[in-house]
Amino acid sequence: LGCLLSGEQPFAAHYRILEDNGEKVLVNFGSGQKGLDLELRIWEFDENMQPTRERVIERENKAFAFLHDFVVTENFYIFHMNPLYLDLKKVATEFLLGKCPIAQCLKFNPLEKGTWLVVPRDSSKEVMEIEAPK
Repeated sequence: LGCLLSGEQPFAAHYRILEDNGEKVLVNFGSGQKGLDLELRIWEFDENMQPTRERVIERENKAFAFLHDFVVTENFYIFHMNPLYLDLKKVATEFLLGKCPIAQCLKFNPLEKGTWLVVPRDSSKEVMEIEAPK
């Protein structure tokens, strides 16, 4: 991928391959956090693995969305953001001491609803967040 990914920028294992105007397109994403905010990058590649499209989406206070997989349609990338929070006590007493990975410090908040993040493939269109039913 050349210099597309910088530093420790993530690249998901769950890519999608779709047909777009008769051409195969590989679509993938990487999500990370900037402080308490989510940074989501979505890439599309042609059959020669050359990038043809990149979108960067930031969402405030969604750093622990834990985006694991996604759906791609003709017009949208769709992600489910779970209502998660970071258990700071577990971070301090286990993660920082090497007793568990950071993913085990994420906790589900049953009082909040999840959110569908609907990202248009057309970057001129607005990203939508749709509240999921409980």
